[in-house]
Amino acid sequence: MNIIKSIGSILWRHKTIIIIVFMAVYLLALDENAYLVQRIKAEKIEQLEAELAGLKSQLAADTRALEELDSLPELTVRIAREQHKMKRPDEDIFVFADTLPDR
Repeated sequence: MNIIKSIGSILWRHKTIIIIVFMAVYLLALDENAYLVQRIKAEKIEQLEAELAGLKSQLAADTRALEELDSLPELTVRIAREQHKMKRPDEDIFVFADTLPDR
C-alpha cells in the first residue's frame, strides 16, 4: 500500500509534466492531423504532382503528334502501312522475318 501511495504522490507532483508529455505524444503521432500523418500526406502530394507534370508533358507531346497527323495525310498513310500493316485493296504485303526458325 505504501508503494501505491508513493507512486501516487510522484504522479501528483509531476502532473503537469505528465500532461505535457501525453499531449505531445498525442499531437505528434496519434491525432488525425498529427505531424507524422501530415508528412506522409505531403510526400504523397509531391509524388502525385510529379506524376501530374509527367502526364502533362506526355499530353503535350501527344497533342503535337495528333496535330501533325491531322495536318499531313501522307504521314497518316505511312504510319498505317508501317506500324499497323494496313494495305490498299488492290495490293499485297509480304512481311519478312529477321530470323530463321529453329529446326
